[in-house]
Formats: sequence, C-alpha cells, structure tokens
Amino acid sequence: MPMKIARTPLAIVPMLTLLGALTGCGGSDSDSSSASMPQEIMDQGYLTIGTEFAREGQFVELDDGTYSGFEADLSAALGEQLGIEIRYDNTGWLGLQPALEAGEIDVAMAQLSDYAEREQSMTMVNYLRSGSDIIVPAGNPNAIASFLDLCGLNVGAWTDSLQAKLLATESDKCPAGTSITIANVDPLGDASYAAAVGTGVTDAWLTDSLNAMPTAAAYGTGNELEVIRVGDDSAGLNATPIGIGVGVTQTELVTAIQVGLQKLIDNGTYQGLLDQYSLQDFAVESIGVNTAVATP
Repeated sequence: MPMKIARTPLAIVPMLTLLGALTGCGGSDSDSSSASMPQEIMDQGYLTIGTEFAREGQFVELDDGTYSGFEADLSAALGEQLGIEIRYDNTGWLGLQPALEAGEIDVAMAQLSDYAEREQSMTMVNYLRSGSDIIVPAGNPNAIASFLDLCGLNVGAWTDSLQAKLLATESDKCPAGTSITIANVDPLGDASYAAAVGTGVTDAWLTDSLNAMPTAAAYGTGNELEVIRVGDDSAGLNATPIGIGVGVTQTELVTAIQVGLQKLIDNGTYQGLLDQYSLQDFAVESIGVNTAVATP
C-alpha cells in the first residue's frame, strides 16, 4: 500500500537550554567545533530535518506542539551544538529520499539503517546501532522464537525498510510450499503496525529494536502486545548502524554533523539521552560515516 505523505508546516525548535538541562557540563560549546556549517545553511538560518513524527521513543509530536523522543532531543542538542536553528518537516517515511534529493529538506532523520544500497542515494552519519525485534500478540500464540516460525504467517514491515528486506530474504529459506507474507500498512506509522497485530490483521510485525518496546507498550492497555528478541545481540537481530541521511554531494554538511554529534558524545549529552530513554544497548563509541553492513 503506498504511503500518503503528510506535509505539515515546519516545526521550529528554539536553541535554548537543552544541553544544560541534559548534562552537568553547562551549555553548548559550539564555538569550539572544528567544522563549520555550509555557508548556504547559515545564510538560510536553519537546518530542516525531514522525519516521521509518529515513532514512540524516538520522535512523537505532543498535544502542545512540542516533541518527545531520543531523536527529537538529540537533533535539538545537535542544533545548539552547531549554532543553528532546527526545523522539522513531517516528510513521511517514503518521502524522505525524494525530499532530500529535491532539496526540500537538508537532512533525513528517522531511524535510517545504513546499508550499501542506501549509501548510493545519501551519505549516512551514524549515531546508533539497532537490529530487529518481532512484535506479536501477548502470549505469543504462534510460539514464534525464530524466523523459521514466521513461515506461513502474515508479517508487517515498513515499506522499503531493512526489516522488509530481511523478511524477503528469510522467506526464501522457508520449507517448500510456505513463505512469509509481508504486509505493508504504512499510512499511520508505527501505530498502524501495532494495531494490525493487536486486531489480528497480521500475525506479527518485524520492527526496529530501538522502538519495539515503547511502541508495544503504547498500544491499547499497554499489555496486549509482546516483543520477541531473536538472537543474543542486545541491540537486536542483525544490528546495523542508524544514521542521519545527508545529500551525497554535501560533504561539508556531513563533516559538520559528524563533528557536532561526536562533541555530544564527548561532553556527555549523548550518554544522558541514552540513559533518559533506556537506549544504552544501542550506543556507539564514536560517530562514523557510511559504515554500512551487508544488506540482508
């Protein structure tokens, strides 16, 4: 099902006291950065981040118009570190790459997995690593414990996501006469996939480990869905780098973002956010660029 790309007015995040609130290190030290923002961005006066708003634990728009989640707070801290105002565009998952290529957004940030194919269309500045978890109805009625157990079932996965690619690969390993049916129910974001599992439209949902637990807990009464971890990596199955997508020709912007994020690691802001959102298992020690792993 094709996604309906929702365009909303740009949301503006003022550069105030976020860093001081998150760490004991005081305010921003943006003047000490060894990389400067591109002049055209500075002349513009803001950095536009294309994203997908409805992602529990990562980026959620609250009723008062403010934002909650690790990505929301990290990007706001990055803006303060770089000395640039941050504006968000609710571009929608399938709209990120076209909007980046058309210059409608400056960067894309929506739990983007770094893999070789994606690096052909954007440069990835990686700040986390995350794999995949399986969300099922509470009690795990299909006794899912491995990918082989998904054979013959209807499993949700975001269109053009690493999880969809992984399911297609695993489906080829199913016993003769069976396969994994991949269901795309993108329009309302993660809530659509959670609801599909909760109401029996799909048997399971393969999703990014980063927000599997928050999304499952946000559905219904909070105990209607269950998260199944396959494998023993604390970051999830087949963990890959997660990054900010930047235009492949925007080398100066790539460097500025890499340096800015690294300074957030060095000054403790990054760790503070990991602790706040219980994402310690997904941390990286340093900010890398185009550190893709093999696509499933």
